Amino acid sequence: SKIQATKPRLYASNVPTIPTPVACLKCRDFSAADAHAARYPRTSLPTHDLSWLANELTAPFPSLTDKARVIFTWLHHNVAYDTEAFYNNRVKKQTPANTLATGMGVCEGYAGLFTALATHAGLEAKTVHGHGKGYGYVAPAPGSSLPPVQGGHAWNVVRIDNGQWKLIDPCWGAGCVYGPGKPY
Repeated sequence: SKIQATKPRLYASNVPTIPTPVACLKCRDFSAADAHAARYPRTSLPTHDLSWLANELTAPFPSLTDKARVIFTWLHHNVAYDTEAFYNNRVKKQTPANTLATGMGVCEGYAGLFTALATHAGLEAKTVHGHGKGYGYVAPAPGSSLPPVQGGHAWNVVRIDNGQWKLIDPCWGAGCVYGPGKPY
């Protein structure tokens, strides 16, 4: 049976079963990585040491793709978008350590923590800053000039199996904003 890669799902599991890698990411079975991420709720971590967490999350997985997925899934379930700061223009510089400690962040917090955990796990990963067509985006009218460049979003690039670089957005992978007073 073909298993579709979808939004990370968590379920109890004592020991992850490592599936056979599949080249097609849409066809790949990520259930072991997703289940393993569930074993480390942020509120129950014995330490906020980034290196420790990266090792705990990724050590069972030889595949770079699965290592990236387990970090992505962990962020999805353990970092909440700081809508209060976002809508009230009070977003401050976010560090990976602060995002881990508080469990709150905006795109910069998600992307920075992903890069830190991935790097500690031996992955090549970078944070990318730029423009995303997120909340408040209005498409320019046909034929109009391009709007000024804005850099209000952050996401990641990570090298996975077979040396492939892939874009990954742990913030938008966790949810989206719908407006002030509405849940993420």
